[in-house]
Amino acid sequence: MNFMKSMKLLNIQSVLMRIFNGVFILVFGYIIFNIVSQPSVLWSLFKPITLIMGSLIFIGLFLMINHWLLKVSQKTLVRLTFVNFVILFLLQLFFFRYFRVIPSWDFGAILNFALSTVESTGDFVLDRYFYFKYPNNIPIYLIYVGMIKFLNSINVTDYLSIFIMLNIILVSFSVFLTYYFIYLRYGLQQATLFSFLMLFITPFYTYTTIVYTDTLVMVFPILSILLYFLFNQSKGFKRYAWLLLLGVILAIGTMIKTNVIITLVAILIHYFMTNKGWNVVIFIILLVLPFYSVTSIYQQEISQYSPISQEEMGFPATHWILMGLHDQPQRPGSYYADDVKQTEELKRSGLTNQELSNWHLEAIKERLEDYGVHGYLIFLNRKINFTWGDGTYYATNKLSRQPMEDNIFQPYVFGEKNEPFVMACQTIQVAILGLVLVAGISLFKSSHKFEQVLTILLFGLFLFLLVWEARSRYLILYVPVIATLGIYGLNQLNSYLKKVKVHYYRNLIDKKYESEGN
Repeated sequence: MNFMKSMKLLNIQSVLMRIFNGVFILVFGYIIFNIVSQPSVLWSLFKPITLIMGSLIFIGLFLMINHWLLKVSQKTLVRLTFVNFVILFLLQLFFFRYFRVIPSWDFGAILNFALSTVESTGDFVLDRYFYFKYPNNIPIYLIYVGMIKFLNSINVTDYLSIFIMLNIILVSFSVFLTYYFIYLRYGLQQATLFSFLMLFITPFYTYTTIVYTDTLVMVFPILSILLYFLFNQSKGFKRYAWLLLLGVILAIGTMIKTNVIITLVAILIHYFMTNKGWNVVIFIILLVLPFYSVTSIYQQEISQYSPISQEEMGFPATHWILMGLHDQPQRPGSYYADDVKQTEELKRSGLTNQELSNWHLEAIKERLEDYGVHGYLIFLNRKINFTWGDGTYYATNKLSRQPMEDNIFQPYVFGEKNEPFVMACQTIQVAILGLVLVAGISLFKSSHKFEQVLTILLFGLFLFLLVWEARSRYLILYVPVIATLGIYGLNQLNSYLKKVKVHYYRNLIDKKYESEGN
């Protein structure tokens, strides 16, 4: 009887996973169609046929590289990987040298607050910027403070250069973890293929000089996926040690950037959909307990330095949902200064966060009514295009904000001569998303493969950014996950093309024998 119940549960889980896979295929198929069928909200200069042909050529190039890598020795694969990582590092150094910016927006504000804190002789207290508006930026602010104090102790005063080097190290570590996961999962040949692909993923070096949470937390989602994979591959005590470590890592990542919590949700859903019974209960407890403990301890410690209670710190979540509904001409669903000003004024007037949330909900309802169903769908179409259809990941915008110097290279990235750079980025974006779609299609009949956690994660990211205040920059921390699924998709596409080729030659041979028999 228990066996029959288990089989019934597994069948239900398989059906639900297939339904999800169907939705995933439709969503990412639509995203690609959205990008190639209409001018980008940001980049309207490219025709659909250009993007389609460019992305097909890019995929064809990597199929050729993949075919070539099958013929070389393991020593050569290792050497190629080493060379590619050196090239990546040189690209990062190039942007370090020629694309340094004067820290502005939140990046600059937090850095200035950290400098003021270190220079202050009084007791440590949080600035109003943190407890009144953005407590989510407190962890990175504390990281800045700690680093500046350390650098002062060794008489180093060029803080920004050291921060940029830290950024390079963390981004490179994220890329290496992606390579290592692909190596464990698919082998050295596919890992080497990724080492070629990483050179075309421009955020790995264009964001070198932007030392903010987008790149500093890039390591957490892919590290979490790696730990989850090791958990699945291990037995005994080691298995649960990986799980406890995973909970801690996810907690730290979520404290620095809230979006990391999507990874936690994806892992919980995946395990629930691929396991049964007490295993699921134990898994949830051992993953959520360290996550909850670490975040609770952090919140208790931070609340000591805030003049208001933990519940009243920062804007309520509804603020970002409200901003995510504003249809600006070039930035639909993105940061909207008037909404920030309105929320700030209402909070300053004495409204609690609960009262402020109620006001936001009324404003959200009004905006939805103003849109109507048809208008809202048009808006979402533009928002998806703005979020997923920018292959530069908003780097051109950030790098053009107060560059420290002018040089001959800048016009080719964010100036009047940047059309080839943007075209390359757009083409690569469409190609990789196309491979993600191929991965989703291949998983339709394999509902219990480990790669399902990656599709759940990306779908969760899609839903989050559909509702939340969004822009392409918010995809950066998940670029390693997108690239991993892209490599899987390329591998599946290669296998499919091989089957087609074999089938084609078999038909030729059969026809030849038939003609000879006649």
